[in-house]
Amino acid sequence: MTNGRSDSACVLAAVGCPPALLHALNRAVKARGDARLVVLDAWDAASAALAAEADAVIWPLELGLDRMHEAALAMPDASFVVVAQRGADGWMRQALQRGATDALYAADLVSADSAWLDRALALGEARRTHRRTLVEVRTTASQLKARCDRLESDLTRLEAMAWSDPLTGLANRRQLQQRLPQLFAEAVRYSKDLACLMIDLDHFKEVNDRHGHAKGDDILGAAARLISARIRTSDIAVRYGGDEFVVLMPQTSAPTAARVAQRLVEGFDLAVDAIGCAPSAPGLPRCGMSIGVSCLKTSQPIDGDDLLSQADSALLAAKNSGKGRIMVWAPDGRHAEAPRDMGPEPREGAGEQG
Repeated sequence: MTNGRSDSACVLAAVGCPPALLHALNRAVKARGDARLVVLDAWDAASAALAAEADAVIWPLELGLDRMHEAALAMPDASFVVVAQRGADGWMRQALQRGATDALYAADLVSADSAWLDRALALGEARRTHRRTLVEVRTTASQLKARCDRLESDLTRLEAMAWSDPLTGLANRRQLQQRLPQLFAEAVRYSKDLACLMIDLDHFKEVNDRHGHAKGDDILGAAARLISARIRTSDIAVRYGGDEFVVLMPQTSAPTAARVAQRLVEGFDLAVDAIGCAPSAPGLPRCGMSIGVSCLKTSQPIDGDDLLSQADSALLAAKNSGKGRIMVWAPDGRHAEAPRDMGPEPREGAGEQG
């Protein structure tokens, strides 16, 4: 027998057994027809390797119960049957306490039927099947966990794709449609302010056509990075579509929102120069920002969509008055242009609390 089963037959290993006992064991194994006997002269490393796949082991009491206990621990699938000569005292109880599954007198084993063998092999085979099942279950569980981890990763990636703009990494219109009503309702409920910036890039199409779409993507990316850097983590920046952006700023007044807008306009001018898209000759259009500002407490919109529409109306006024401007929505329709220098913002980043 080698270390590893080559067939489906049950295996009985006999260690250091006398000829009469071996003869009885061989007769019992042949009577079963589905088992085979492996004879080992002694118990050492080599014999342990040969018996590694045995379903049952016949262990003479003379080999020692301590050694049997060690062997049983090394072979948890096998059942151990301790065999002794008549006259030994108290050995059965000790054998069972040390890990044996059965204990027999040699004379009884020789003369008895093979019921003991059926028990020993069945128990060993059941243990082996149980261990194999556990391994299979653990392997399957590990595979399922790995699959779940991949699915969770894919879900996170798909959710990010569903809620963000792939070019700029900002939120997309779908996320805006979900968050705007929530932010508006919270602001109304707690009597807080809510500002909205509608941003459009001036002359983007002309510059995009002149410098190519790769540069156009660079400009959009620069605008997105600038917006992200100038707002708070509680604010929401959205690529609204094309070269339009929206920023929602909770707890932010109209003057503070206008200051943020001014910093965006100034920063974008520098970004365009850094990208290399500044006009190469006098008279060529320059890419810049126009921004419309609306605010809950000053604009008095009826809902979030109305707040967005007000900012869009202020943006149109900024575009019509020369581009590169900031207009703040007013209820009478006469939108006010934000001053060029409104001083520092009340706090770093953007927006004031309260």
